[in-house]
Formats: sequence, C-alpha cells, structure tokens
Amino acid sequence: MPDWNSDTWHDNGWNDTGWHDTGGDTRPEQPFARSPERRDALVGKVVVVTGADGAVGRAVGGRLGQEGAHVGLIAGESAGLATAAVEVGAAGGSGMVYEADPSDLAQVRTAAERIEADLGPIDVWINVTFPTEAARFADMDPREFERVTDEAYLGCAWGTRVALDLMRPRGHGVIVQAGSTLSYRGVPLRSAYCGAEHAISGMTESIRTELLEEGSALKITTVRFPAPAPTDDQDGSAVHRPDAVAEAMVFAALHPERKEHRVGASTAATLIAQRVAPAVVDRYLARGGAARDRGKARYRSIPVWVSAAAGAAAGAAAVVGSALIRRRRRQVSARRVG
Repeated sequence: MPDWNSDTWHDNGWNDTGWHDTGGDTRPEQPFARSPERRDALVGKVVVVTGADGAVGRAVGGRLGQEGAHVGLIAGESAGLATAAVEVGAAGGSGMVYEADPSDLAQVRTAAERIEADLGPIDVWINVTFPTEAARFADMDPREFERVTDEAYLGCAWGTRVALDLMRPRGHGVIVQAGSTLSYRGVPLRSAYCGAEHAISGMTESIRTELLEEGSALKITTVRFPAPAPTDDQDGSAVHRPDAVAEAMVFAALHPERKEHRVGASTAATLIAQRVAPAVVDRYLARGGAARDRGKARYRSIPVWVSAAAGAAAGAAAVVGSALIRRRRRQVSARRVG
C-alpha cells in the first residue's frame, strides 16, 4: 500500500526563479532524480495536459515528449496550442491538440473521449492553471472573479472528474494538480485565485480519501510552487521557469504515491511562517499590499512578500522562544537556590 500521507520537499538546487547552476557545468542540478526503474516509465504512455497553451503547459508537454509519451493537449482556442504540439514532436514524443474550455465539463469530456479514440487509454492527467488577477476583492469586477474561479477551480475540477470517470473502470491512472503556496496562505490582490487554490486543495484531499475508502489503485498528487504575483503573466512563467516546473510535474507523475511535492525555498518559508506566526504574516502582507496601492511596490512579487514575512515571523518566533528559555532557566535556578 503506498504511503498516501507522505509529503516531499524538493529544495536542492532550486530558488524562487529556477535552478541553481552547478559549478562549471551548463546543466542544471537535478533535485528530481528518479530511480533507474522509472526512467522509461512514460514511454508510450498517454498523458493529458490541460492549460497546454501557456508557457508552463507547453513546457510540460515538451518535457513529456522527451519522455517518449503520447500527449493530448487541451486548451481553449489559442495559437499557443498548435505551438505546444510542435514542441512535443520536436522533443521526441507525439502531441495532438484538442480545443476545449477547461471550465466546461461537457467540452472536457468530449476532448478526453477524442484523445482516447486517437491515442489510446489515458494513463496520466495533468491539470495546469495559472490565471491572473490584480485587484482588491471589493474593487474586482464580478465577471472577472467568475473568470478566475472558473479557469482555476472548475478547470481543475472538471479535468479531475473526467480523468476519474475514464480511469476508474480500468483500475489504474494518475492525476497531477499544479498548485502554489496560495493554497496555504492568502495574499492581497488575489482573492479569487487564493479561493480557487484553497478549493482545489480541499477537493483533492476529499478525492484522495474517497479513493482510499474504495481501495482504489488510482493516485492523485499535487505539486506546490512559489506563488505567482498579481502582475505576472497568466501562465505563471514570470515567477517559474517553465522547464523547471515541467521537470517537477513529470517527477510527480512518476511518484504519485506522495500526497504533495513542495518545491522551492519560499514554499517552505510560507508553510513555516503560516504555522508559526500567521498574524505576523497577515500584517506584513497588508503593509506590502498597501505599498503596491500607493505605487511604491516595496515587494516585487508574492514570493518576496511571503519570504520576507516568513523571515519576520521566524525572527519573532526566535525572540519569543529565547525569552521563554531564559525565563525557564531563571525559574529553575530560583528553585535550586530556594
């Protein structure tokens, strides 16, 4: 039985913008090293990628092409979708495009059925969504709020639903969700996307427990990256190097027994800060958001906000902890003297 409750951190060789270069070597470090028996695990497999028209989605498709997979690329009508198929083929795999609105269940189901008719049974389904927004909740156009929610949450939900419906009768399959630290920590100017991230996290946990109850061999896992900033491109490429994201997503597809794969220093900092001193993070992010509104933009991106807030929270925790230790020592000394 796989360990469904295990989480994995990938911090070696990663910073908030990509990979650290190794000394004198032009190849990036490989924190996603896999065991030899899994190196060819995706050769000939059918893999679906939603949100395939953005930079990150295209990079995931290209990386799957390097693995020798047959890739079904789903996205709305976009010039980037055709480019994605070319990149898969150039990488060594085969890719076919299927236009569908990821937030429309009927369209996603039709696209999936066409993929299975063209390529064969789907083995892996990868949901990639990084919609953009930059507005206070009270100022946001309701239609924009709905758009972000539909693209992020429903796009992931309906992709997951269709994948489960197709995989469950066969008794095997893998689903990978792309997520960010905003599932742990809400931030200013991104209320819709933060809400969607929390919803995706809750939905995925619910599905995982349902699969456990069924004794199903289907697996579902999530990859958490540093959060994109409100001004970043919709595909998330301004914060994440697409090739690094793709490497992490492929690794997760090959290791789906792990509940989550958390990538990056600011991801770790976010989780620690939220657990240790969430109120400190609230105030720190509020000051950063106010600075952005005044045009001073003290913090250039959400990972910078959260990392700085984490540092402040860790410092505060260290001061409090040190004070408690000193107090405890004084109490022990007083008892000994008495």
